[in-house]
Amino acid sequence: MAFNEGMLEEGQVIRLCHNGPPHRVVSVSNSRAYCVPLRKVLARRDAADIQFEGAQEGVNISPRAYVEIIGGGVANLAEEEKKRRARMDQEKAEEPADGDPGELTPKSGEEKMAASAMPMRSTREQDKDRRTARSSRRAAMPRKALTGAAARSAKSGTKKAKTVRKCFCGCGEETMGFFAPGHDGRFHGTMKKLERGEIEPKDIRKAQAEVIGPFKKFGEGWRPTKNYKGEPYKPH
Repeated sequence: MAFNEGMLEEGQVIRLCHNGPPHRVVSVSNSRAYCVPLRKVLARRDAADIQFEGAQEGVNISPRAYVEIIGGGVANLAEEEKKRRARMDQEKAEEPADGDPGELTPKSGEEKMAASAMPMRSTREQDKDRRTARSSRRAAMPRKALTGAAARSAKSGTKKAKTVRKCFCGCGEETMGFFAPGHDGRFHGTMKKLERGEIEPKDIRKAQAEVIGPFKKFGEGWRPTKNYKGEPYKPH
């Protein structure tokens, strides 16, 4: 067990107290030495009879503090850096080549020359290959069962072609729906007059009466039994 008798050095591993957690000296000046814990330990503190835990932080001590020295120092830091670099080089050499899970075999001079002579592919070509591979993966994935509107659409196949018909208001214009744009108001206005008794069923156009009839007496006016779609009529 050794204790510090001079100035602390950067990289030394010390104990601030007996059996305390080890700290590493990060920086040293004439007035202080900054030390950080080697492990992320939890320091328990008591404040106003409430105990809580928080990450232990670095501390400043005197550069000539009488503390226990475990190891480290400038020489040891250089030695540790050499070991770390050697370990990284060894791990890099042991990594298998792409597509070969076995041992790594160094490329010969001819292979290196052939690889360097291969033309570089453009970014557009690489993106195209990625899109093709993604489309192939999606096509190979199992399809989920369709439900609801998606299932009905799949059963029906192609959408039904819309038919051209005359506007239901009686203006004679052709439309893909029941009314020409803005002409549905004419029909609804006529129905309101019919319900109020301002007009009678005989005043309704014959083409309209065949769809919405027969008419029933209701109060002072009349009501059709169906709307322009042939569905049950709802009063205005």
